[in-house]
Amino acid sequence: MKKNKYLALVGIIVITTLSFFSCKKNLSENQKVFLDFAKAEDTYSGGGYYYNLDLHSNYDQEPIYYDSIFNISKLKKELQDSLQLLEKEGGGYIIDYSKTSTPIQYPHKFSFKKIKSNSYNVKLSIFIPDGYEHFSLGKEDIGEKLSKNGMNITLLDIRNDAATLLIENTAEKMDYSYTYGIRANEEDNNIAKGAPIAYSNCLFSEEWIEKPNLQSKRRNENNNDVLQFDFSRLNMSLVDHDGRTIQSEGRIIDFRHYLWYRNHDMPYPEMKSSYLDLQRRYKEGDKNPNHRYNGISVVNVRGLGKIKKLDFFLRSNKGHIEVIDFGEIFLQKNKEKEDNETQDFSQYKTYTNLNDSIVKKLLKIDIAALVQTNSHLLYASLPLKYSESLGFSFDDMYLKTDKNDSIKITDYEKTSIINRIGNFESTNNKGITIESVDPKYTYVSGKVGINRPVYEDKKFTINNLPNGFIYNKENNTLEIEYEMYYYENEIYGFENLNSKKTIPIYLESNSNQIVYKFKMTPSHIIIREKKSANDIEIPFKLKIPKKQYYINTYNKT
Repeated sequence: MKKNKYLALVGIIVITTLSFFSCKKNLSENQKVFLDFAKAEDTYSGGGYYYNLDLHSNYDQEPIYYDSIFNISKLKKELQDSLQLLEKEGGGYIIDYSKTSTPIQYPHKFSFKKIKSNSYNVKLSIFIPDGYEHFSLGKEDIGEKLSKNGMNITLLDIRNDAATLLIENTAEKMDYSYTYGIRANEEDNNIAKGAPIAYSNCLFSEEWIEKPNLQSKRRNENNNDVLQFDFSRLNMSLVDHDGRTIQSEGRIIDFRHYLWYRNHDMPYPEMKSSYLDLQRRYKEGDKNPNHRYNGISVVNVRGLGKIKKLDFFLRSNKGHIEVIDFGEIFLQKNKEKEDNETQDFSQYKTYTNLNDSIVKKLLKIDIAALVQTNSHLLYASLPLKYSESLGFSFDDMYLKTDKNDSIKITDYEKTSIINRIGNFESTNNKGITIESVDPKYTYVSGKVGINRPVYEDKKFTINNLPNGFIYNKENNTLEIEYEMYYYENEIYGFENLNSKKTIPIYLESNSNQIVYKFKMTPSHIIIREKKSANDIEIPFKLKIPKKQYYINTYNKT
């Protein structure tokens, strides 16, 4: 993997952008077509997977797969004891089947048959695969085809923050005759309604990868008489160099379909020749006369962090269906907890203050060429543990030529490219886009400003509190005079001196006091007091990279 190098010259961070592509083994001619197609699709859709960003990691929960401990008899008993039909406000009902020791991670379907005005017969059908396997791919595997249960998978490329995969679904032949201008398999285009719950030879339930093992699609049929959840058979996640799962997302692209579609309907004239070239270069290996082929998916996946490997969990396409008949289930009132008090379930974490030496050592500043012509992403990144209350700014920026002629940058915009993955937004990565950069300029210089509060944690036993803080034993409350309290401060309560787990507290107030009510009796509290704010400036000078995409660039409108 590539690493940016920071050279301190006269107090200025100078960053040299390294080669765009990862060091990879020689790909076959068709594999090169698939990789170029992936880059073209990225350009067509607006970019994001080929910027080769060097980021500090943002972590996701490591995927948990319960296949090894799944027990249908145990699940049946737990559901029979806990399953509920809850009335919805305004009519209808919802089914609550969450009170089990492990969640259902397989395709499943609920069927409802009305018995009375307030009851239904409920059945649950679950497809249980015959087996599963876990495997990983890293840069040493680039170009090597790996054959697994009903699929072939090849890692085509891996970059700092993204990777490209080729996945062939060998479990099923699909009809691609329409891409040849004919319909040779009309009878296969109608999917039978009411088909048994299963993976149905599919690897993915959606065209987007959002979260490992939560890749499911909900379907309602027959006026809500059937509620079905289709899960992906193949799950993937990204792992950084510390062995931790990072936030990720991806796009699954049907190669044959979109290669045909882009050549059939291309709104961007600049890209027509590139897709025609891809079509010319691709050599179809399957000679089926009716053009029924194994589906080929090109997958672009990216994450917030530097990728070391991709982890996969594959479940068998074969299996059996278990049916649980719950009999008559009566509708119940949906008793949502009514609590007018504001609950604060804060978890105590050590707050590490930033200083100049930490920032100079750990701050990453870099620039990437965007898919839009002469546009660039300038970004900065700090480790996740400094993300709380962290502020970035980009100031005093200039474009410079090799002869040091310069022009001040006044036209730039904030961007979410650097810090958004799906619905997750990180605060330790920030970036701006600089558009319409004249190619004569070869460097960009400026300052990254870092703003973050400085806090001090002070511990007090409950019987020895500072002035203005009173513990009321009768009400189990901490009462604080307004003049002694600042809303930037935080209060944590603990049951004993060795506890790391905080006590849930309820925040109340009146005209004279701030009042914290503890759920349990505290032995001591920690007051996190805001002392000041650090403003740190780091100068930089970056060489502006040139675009190295296969496809011709264009301005998307």
